[in-house]
Parts: sequence; structure tokens; C-alpha cells
Amino acid sequence: MTKRLALAALMIAAPALAQTRPLPAPVPPPASPEAEALGRQLAANGAFATIIGAMSAREIGELADQHPGLDAAARARLRASAAATLARVEDRIYTVIARQYAATMSIEDMRATAAFLATPSAKAWRAAEPGAMMAVAGALDGFDFKKQAWTDYCATPGAACKPAKPK
Repeated sequence: MTKRLALAALMIAAPALAQTRPLPAPVPPPASPEAEALGRQLAANGAFATIIGAMSAREIGELADQHPGLDAAARARLRASAAATLARVEDRIYTVIARQYAATMSIEDMRATAAFLATPSAKAWRAAEPGAMMAVAGALDGFDFKKQAWTDYCATPGAACKPAKPK
């Protein structure tokens, strides 16, 4: 399931990185500079930031390990290049998230959320979140939702189930 978290993050990030034109219409421009700034603050302290933060060092290390023929200087350049790529991806993602927050939350709610995120309680929660996500990933390892849902459905009285078609 850990790879699923990584895949989910990459699926979110890839289109944002590939995009070279202005952001698409579904995410409107912010109502104000304050709304954009608050939205970015929330994005930088939100769930995606937690996921990408927990994954980035590991992913960069794995990338470097996939190229054992590089000397130490080249590995250092690869790591620096990967970190720069990640920073560009994060910037685009945070812009999208910030504008979505600005479009769907009031300035008052964004201010209140930003104030909460600055508290020791919120910082402790963010520190605990990667471990919680990893625990969930471990607990769900091997879980097949469709298979389980079909099995549960077939166990209901009156359900006439035929075997599922193979993929």
C-alpha cells in the first residue's frame, strides 16, 4: 500500500509538473492576494505536503540507488536535480490547492485554519500524520476492495452471484 500512496502522489503531481500554460479554468484565480497567500499557507501545511514530505527523501534516495554507475559527484548532482524537480512540482501543486481553497473557503475560515495550523497541537498532529498514514497502508496491505465488496454482496440473502470475469 505504500507504493499506492506514492503512486497517488505522483498521479496528482505529474499533470501539474507537465503543465506549462496558465492553470486551467476549473481552478479560478484567487479573489485577492491575501486569499492566495492564505491558501498557499494551508497547502504547505496540509495532507499533500505531509505525504510528499514523507516520501521525498526516500524517493530521491531510491532514484540515486537505481543508478549505481554514477560517481559520488554525479549522485549528488542527481539528488540536487531531483530536489529541484520536486520543488517545481510542489510549487504548482500548492498553487492549485491554494486557489481551490480560496475558491471554496471564506477568508475568515482560511485565517482561522491558518491560525490553528500554527499551534503546537497542529504541529504535533502533522508530525504524527506520516506514521498514521504508514500504519493505515500496512493495515490495508493486500486488501482488495472490489473483491471484498463482491464477496459481501454475494453473502446477502437472495443474491445470485456468478464468478467475476477475470481481468
